[in-house]
Amino acid sequence: MGLRSALRYGISVAPDEETLYLNLGSLYVRLDDREAAGRVIQQLLARKPASVRAKQALRELETR
Repeated sequence: MGLRSALRYGISVAPDEETLYLNLGSLYVRLDDREAAGRVIQQLLARKPASVRAKQALRELETR
């Protein structure tokens, strides 16, 4: 199982664990897939709208 699959699986079994979303978003950035990274962070924000870490990650993604 690759890292992307492992993180997706982690999200499916622990959907409130924001670190999984943030790590998956970071992985997508490293893979130069900013659109996918943004989707993952948006999923986290939909689940946890008050997440400071998610808001920061989205700002960083938008300014790159």
